[in-house]
Amino acid sequence: MLALELQLPPDRFRNEAELSGYPLFGVETRPSLESVNFTDGRRTFRVVPDQHHGLPTMGDKALILALVSILVRALDNGQHTSPNMTLRAADLIRAIRPSARGRTISANEYADLRASLRRLSTAEIQTNVTAGKKRFEGFFRLLSEVNFVTEKDGPGEGKLQAIELVLCEWLYRAVVFDRRFHRISHRYLELSPLARRIYEIGKRHTYNKEDPRNPRQSRAIPLQEYRTLVGSRTQRLTDFKKTLIRCLQSEDIPEVSVHLVGDRTSEAGRIVAEAGFAPCGGRRRTRSSEVHVIYVPRPATEPPRPEDEAGQLVMVEDVLVGGAGPDPV
Repeated sequence: MLALELQLPPDRFRNEAELSGYPLFGVETRPSLESVNFTDGRRTFRVVPDQHHGLPTMGDKALILALVSILVRALDNGQHTSPNMTLRAADLIRAIRPSARGRTISANEYADLRASLRRLSTAEIQTNVTAGKKRFEGFFRLLSEVNFVTEKDGPGEGKLQAIELVLCEWLYRAVVFDRRFHRISHRYLELSPLARRIYEIGKRHTYNKEDPRNPRQSRAIPLQEYRTLVGSRTQRLTDFKKTLIRCLQSEDIPEVSVHLVGDRTSEAGRIVAEAGFAPCGGRRRTRSSEVHVIYVPRPATEPPRPEDEAGQLVMVEDVLVGGAGPDPV
C-alpha cells in the first residue's frame, strides 16, 4: 500500500488539465442531484449523478488530485504505474485534509471518505475527449471500481483500513501518456470549494504557451460565461456576482488577482484600459451581463526552490489554455 503522507508533499499536488478546464464537480457544499451539461464547441461533457449519492463535489475532486499526484510522482521516479491502486484510508484522508495530519482520524472522516468515493464511482460522465491518442465517445466513471477493505471487530461496517480502486482509462491515459498535468498551489486545500474553482480557472487562463514560467493576463471573460466555467447553479447573474465578490473579499486566491471589470466594486481602472473597455459613464448602474472577469498573475515573492522547479510540469498546452488547436490524436 502506498503511504500518501510520504508520497505527497503539499507543494507537489497536481491537477489533470481537462479536470481544471470544465465544471465537472459541484462547487456547492452539499452534493447536487442535478446533471451538469457543458460544451465549448470542441468537447462536450455531461455528468449524471447517482440519485442516491449525488454529484461529485470539489472536495471529492481533491481525492482525484491525490491519485493524479501519485501517478506523476511515480513517473518522475521512473517507477511502474497502473490504474489499479491500493491506498491506506488514513493516508488518503490526511493527503486531502491538512487538518487531519498528525492526529487520529475520526469515524466521521472515514464516513466522508466512503461517501466521496461512492460519488466518484457512481457519477456517469458522457464526453468526446481524447486521451493517449485514443478518442472517448461514450460513458465512464472517474473511478471504475472501488473496494473498501475493513477490519471487522463487531457489528456494523467495520473500521476502514484500505481502499482498492481502479482509475478510469481516460484519466489514466491523460496523465501517463499525454502527461497532461500541471502543478497547483500548496494552499489549494485551504480554500473553499468556490475559491478552489476560481483558482483553477485562473491557472488555466493565465498560462503562457510561449513562456510557461511567465504567466500572462487572461482575456476578459464575460460574467455569464464565467458562471458556466465555475459550475455555479445560481440562477440570477446578479446573485452570482454578489457571491463571487464575497468570496474574493474573504479569501486570498493564490498566484493571481481577480478583477471584475465594469463593476463598481472593482479597482481595475488600469485593467479596463488595457482590455479596451470604456468605463461606464454617468450614473447608470452597470448590468451584470456587461461585467467581465480578468485574471492578472501575481509576481513571485521569492525565487522557486530547485525541488519545486522539478515539479512544475505543464503539458499539452492547447488543452491547458483552452486553445482551438486539434486534439493530440
